[in-house]
Amino acid sequence: GRRMGLCGSLILGLLSWFKAVSSASCAPSALAPARATSRFAPYVSEAREMLGGSVQNETVYLIAARMLEKDMDKDKEKLELRKDKDMEKLELRKNLELETIASFYKSELSFVTRRHTLELLFRRAVSNIDWEDPRIQTTLRCMPSHKQKALKEGTLSMSAIEQLLQSKPFREATWERLGLPLDLQMPNFDGQLLYGKMSEMIHSTQGPFVYLSNDTSAVEIVFFREVCALFGRDVDIFDREHTELGKTLQRQAYLDLKKANRDEKERKLPGSMLQDC
Repeated sequence: GRRMGLCGSLILGLLSWFKAVSSASCAPSALAPARATSRFAPYVSEAREMLGGSVQNETVYLIAARMLEKDMDKDKEKLELRKDKDMEKLELRKNLELETIASFYKSELSFVTRRHTLELLFRRAVSNIDWEDPRIQTTLRCMPSHKQKALKEGTLSMSAIEQLLQSKPFREATWERLGLPLDLQMPNFDGQLLYGKMSEMIHSTQGPFVYLSNDTSAVEIVFFREVCALFGRDVDIFDREHTELGKTLQRQAYLDLKKANRDEKERKLPGSMLQDC
C-alpha cells in the first residue's frame, strides 16, 4: 500500500511538473525535483530510447512512470512471496513441534493400547476354541490338567495363552476360527506386557489406535495390523527419537500455559479488588 501510494504521488507530481514545463517553456530537468529525477532517470532514459527522440516529453515521462509502477508491483510480489515462505517455515516448525509432542504421548499410550488389544484378542480366542478340533486336542494333551481347567474356565494367565499361541497347530486352529491369516506369526512379547490374568474390566479406553514405535519388529507390526483390523482399529507408528524432545516440549508448553494463566489472573486482580470494595 505504501509503495502504491508512493507511485501514485510520483505520477501526480510528474503530471504537475509537465504542466509547469509547458507553461515555463524550459527544460524538464530544470524543474524536476531532485529526488524524483534521481529515482526516475533510468526509466526516462529507457522510455525515450524505446519511443525515439521525436516523441514529446510528457509522453516519455508517462511511459516511464508506468514502467516504474510495474517494477514496484514486482517488488511487492517478491516481498509477499518472501512473507509467505517465512510463514510456511513457521507453520512447518509448529507442526514438527506438535508431531514431536504427539510422539511423546503416543509412547506413553503404547503399552496400554497393546495390552488392551491383546486382552481383546486372547478373550475372543479363548471363547471361540473348538474343543473338537484335532489340533486343539493335540495341544491340550501336552498341557497339565490344572491349566486345561483354567483355559476352559477362562482364567488362564496371559503368558500361558501366549505360549499356547506360539504352538503352530493351536495357533492355526485359533486364527482360523477368528478369521485371521493362518500364517500370521505370534510375536515374542515381553513378560511385563503379558503380566497376570486378563482383567475383569479390560484396561484402556476404546481408542481407535494401537501405538507402536518405529523400532518395533516387523513381525509385531504385521501382527497388530491384522489384529487391529479384527477389532476395527489401526496401527499408529511414532518416532522413538522424538519422544524425549516431545517430553521436554510438552513440559515447556505446560509451564508457558501456567504462566499465562497466572499473568491473566494478576492482570484481573486490581479490577476484582475494586469491585469488592
